[in-house]
Amino acid sequence: MGKIIYLAAIQEKKEGGVLPELMIEDKRGYEDMPQNAEDILALYANNQYPVPVIGIAKKFGFKVFDTDLQDNQLSGFIVVDPKWKDVYGSEKIIMVNKNDSSGHKWFTIAHELAHFLFDRQGRETYYNTYNTEESPWKRERSEADDREMVANYFAANLLMPSLDFKRKYQQLREKGGFLSRDEIVAELATFFGVPETSVKIRFEELGLN
Repeated sequence: MGKIIYLAAIQEKKEGGVLPELMIEDKRGYEDMPQNAEDILALYANNQYPVPVIGIAKKFGFKVFDTDLQDNQLSGFIVVDPKWKDVYGSEKIIMVNKNDSSGHKWFTIAHELAHFLFDRQGRETYYNTYNTEESPWKRERSEADDREMVANYFAANLLMPSLDFKRKYQQLREKGGFLSRDEIVAELATFFGVPETSVKIRFEELGLN
């Protein structure tokens, strides 16, 4: 890895205490993710967009770092291991690829947070990597139990809650003048702080034209 930069508070403007305990560890199925994301947003985000995902990760005790992972297909990884506390100041670490866009980094953080919340299952140590090619979160029902897909679905719902996403989409469609589909995608990506590819997948998933 190259130089490691601590992403202290470049996204969120305020810090607070630890999140109240969430009773979501056993709600780890694909269909549980929208409600799980909604519960976390209700506790922290308060209709703030882009969702302050770095701040949310910090509430769960994580430090988030930006570094050159020397692999363009590797978006990031999560580490939960007491042995790294002396090195990084926390036993909970999320690393993101500095070569990715901000939106991609936010999605990676949300994805890895899902693994911590729903896949660690009480283990003292936990490691997981996230590859760019794992971005889709909805294809066939038979794939709905795939843990990478579940983590992506959580991230999509955390960063682009369906009701607010649809509302913003309608606002843009009704905006004076005519916006092309590509322009709407770009506007939504900027508003929600996500990659345009994620917006397009959300379109398909929510049945938006």
